[in-house]
Amino acid sequence: MSDEPRPFHVFRYFLYLLIIIAYLFYSSYLIYNIVTDKPNLKVDQIFLNEIDVPDIVICGTSPELRILRCDLIANNGEKTPINGCNGYIPPNIIDYDIYRDHCLTFKANKTIKFVKPNSGMDGLQKIGFYFYDNTTAAEMNTLGIASLTIQLTPPDFNFNSLTNTNKAITAGSFIQEQTSEERSNTILSAIAAAGGAFGTMAGVIIFFFGDFRLNPRGAAHNFFNLVQKSKEFFERSRFYPKLELKFSKINDEDKASLVNEFRNIRYTIYYYLLNQSNIDKISKDHGWLINKLENKLKILYRKIYYWLLDEKHSEKIFRVYGKDREYYKFSSINEEDERLLNNEINKIRHVIDVYLYDKSKDPKKFAAYKYERELKFSDDTKNEDKELRIINEKDQKLLEAEFRKIRELIDKHLLGKPNIEEIFNTYNSLQKNGFLNDINDMDEGDKSLLNDLFQQISHVIFNYLLDIPKDEEIFKKYKETTTIQASSFSNNMNIGDKNLLVNEFNKIKHVINAHLFNGRKNLEVFEKYIKERELKFSNNMSEKDKKSLTDKFHKIREVIDNFLPIHTHVDFSVNMDSRDKELLISYINEIHKIRHDIDNCILNKV
Repeated sequence: MSDEPRPFHVFRYFLYLLIIIAYLFYSSYLIYNIVTDKPNLKVDQIFLNEIDVPDIVICGTSPELRILRCDLIANNGEKTPINGCNGYIPPNIIDYDIYRDHCLTFKANKTIKFVKPNSGMDGLQKIGFYFYDNTTAAEMNTLGIASLTIQLTPPDFNFNSLTNTNKAITAGSFIQEQTSEERSNTILSAIAAAGGAFGTMAGVIIFFFGDFRLNPRGAAHNFFNLVQKSKEFFERSRFYPKLELKFSKINDEDKASLVNEFRNIRYTIYYYLLNQSNIDKISKDHGWLINKLENKLKILYRKIYYWLLDEKHSEKIFRVYGKDREYYKFSSINEEDERLLNNEINKIRHVIDVYLYDKSKDPKKFAAYKYERELKFSDDTKNEDKELRIINEKDQKLLEAEFRKIRELIDKHLLGKPNIEEIFNTYNSLQKNGFLNDINDMDEGDKSLLNDLFQQISHVIFNYLLDIPKDEEIFKKYKETTTIQASSFSNNMNIGDKNLLVNEFNKIKHVINAHLFNGRKNLEVFEKYIKERELKFSNNMSEKDKKSLTDKFHKIREVIDNFLPIHTHVDFSVNMDSRDKELLISYINEIHKIRHDIDNCILNKV
């Protein structure tokens, strides 16, 4: 977009703004419709071929009402008489209300059904009742027939009076009406409409300005980055609590000196980051009204941004810290630990001087900053004699944690290598534990050979990553041993184990040479290095030795996979935009990282 004409650039952002406003209005309209929506009644007709026989109440004028017989007349005219309606009418007479007393109830319990005439289905056409009521004709009341479950059987039923003592019930209609509520606007329909509008919006933008660049990072990545950046911004802001180290043995005077040094280092780096924040510069083109408005907003934004990050205070410390290089004298810390702390502070100061104050670089000091990170305090930490001024274990941990935070800040923002601390931890672990100190059941000659090979590989890798002092003799051995032969091992070792170790070392050396020394890359070897990761030693080797060797190879592989650079040689077209080239290279590197994660997290487990 940087090479676009100014009017085109303005039109792009005007269209963006217009589409966003329109989309917000449309979304608000959808939400308003949901909130104010009233349900509509929907009536559906269901055409049935059969319906359940309802409960039928037959009421008389005296307690002597009796049902003599029921005739179940089928759809084909066949009649089934049932004396006393046994099984359908309970013997007890019920009084329902003033107009319905002395009643008997016919209950079918959904065991019989009326069916539609001429449907050819098996079922009833009608039910006839023969009854007796001890009354005179003049006193006889009209017999009432009702459905107690009319709400469950909505079709009408016909009541036919055949004689004073013979009545019949038939189904009046096989059309059932069903009423339901239906909303015109629902949440799901609103989401669908909003999605369609978003697609239209994206289509309009693509139509005018082309498709978007691919991005390997999604919303989850962006949210995580936003959280991280917000956290870092808060830590740099004027609202972040001041540093306070709660030492238990170090006195207040020494504590104030250390806290002041740590704080000055932080604010010096913060000031550098503030000036590298790349806040939009003010446009020099004042011919457009929109440029003037944009410049005013940028000025206001910059003022607020600088105020939040306490720019004046950071600048003051930055100016002073470039000249302040005192050697700290501590009254509650012994001379050995005093030298240790001053030495660590001086290494950090040197890196800051090189990057922030344009001072000359001392390669030895710079390398020491990378690989000398372990604070080795005085050994006698349990001695309570105050005369010795020993830093106790709690205060040691506080100091180690604070130095680690400072180094991580420098690694990330000045050196651009945020994983140096992790590399050092791996290096330190390998150095402390040795390579094959825990292997016992192996020929001493084989053990010594393996130890040399591991040491050579480790030295070459960490010389590159941490600038550890180069040992010419180890480098010479590494270069001379281009490939390792099975014959280098003694006859005491199983031939299968020999071949396995030889192949593993040769694969690792090939990858290192391709990465660090521009060695010719053999794709077949690389493929084996990636896929063949399980070491299947023979039963002649003890389980303890198997585990030890596997762990060592795993750590070496982990360093190679995570920290050695990936050289991406891609010949792009001369017509390709430089920004697109950068993005494609970053995407290729992302793919390599993703493959590495798959190897570590999935393939290894499989």
